[in-house]
Amino acid sequence: MKKIIEDLVNDHKLIVSLLDVIDKIDNSKNYEKDYFEKIIYVIKNFADKFHHGKEEEILYPYVVEHKGFSKENGPVAIMFIEHDEGRGYVKKASDELNKANSINKDVIISNLKLYSDLLRGHIYKEDNILFPMIDNVITDDENEQIFLLYQIVIKNNKEVIDNSIKHLKEL
Repeated sequence: MKKIIEDLVNDHKLIVSLLDVIDKIDNSKNYEKDYFEKIIYVIKNFADKFHHGKEEEILYPYVVEHKGFSKENGPVAIMFIEHDEGRGYVKKASDELNKANSINKDVIISNLKLYSDLLRGHIYKEDNILFPMIDNVITDDENEQIFLLYQIVIKNNKEVIDNSIKHLKEL
């Protein structure tokens, strides 16, 4: 497996640990606002901005432009659609959490669980379908060039990575 794929698969492991936390949320329990804020922080900053950023801004445009993958249909197109769908669930949960008056925790929980369900299937498709396809067509030189871009993103997001890991340990 090429480094650029291995890096994304490693991100998935952290994201799955967050999904495990979400799946254990019990509607009958009371949660502090801070609990949901930490979950949403990790989703918005690690899963979306950092991880999906590497995919949407580096890897997927590269394979569309240089390897003949389609952005309109096929696996890459589906990944973009699912990223947007997930953002919709997170926005609904976040908007509810940020209401000035009383919040409806059921709205937050249901949208986080929809997000978790979506992302589990999404990660499966990436790890088992799209990433192996990309791994087969990327040369070693391309892998190195793309990985250098990843390194810049990783360096620029060190605080996000550290905070996300810290929040996950606290959940």
